Amino acid sequence: MDIAYADHRDDRMIILGRYEFPTIEYQDQQFDALSSLPDSDFIVDYYDADGNLTKDKCVSEETVEFVTGHPVAEMIRRGRIREAALSRSFRNALAKLRRDRAA
Repeated sequence: MDIAYADHRDDRMIILGRYEFPTIEYQDQQFDALSSLPDSDFIVDYYDADGNLTKDKCVSEETVEFVTGHPVAEMIRRGRIREAALSRSFRNALAKLRRDRAA
């Protein structure tokens, strides 16, 4: 399962945490135990045993902090930094690929 934040400032999804469970049955229990909060910007994505996203659930900020043990504001700050670095890395790799093809 992934816990994500819908970042309206940067118009992207930020992964705040990724969690794997010993069995799919245990993952089902953990997902089902989460209280849903419609229209929240915090989303738990559920992946099946094959890695396919099969369902999601909006949850509260408090739930995210309880599950992760970290303050949401700090996770968002770190996530934005990580996403910006990934975007730069991707743009740099794409630019290199274009230069190599042009040469």
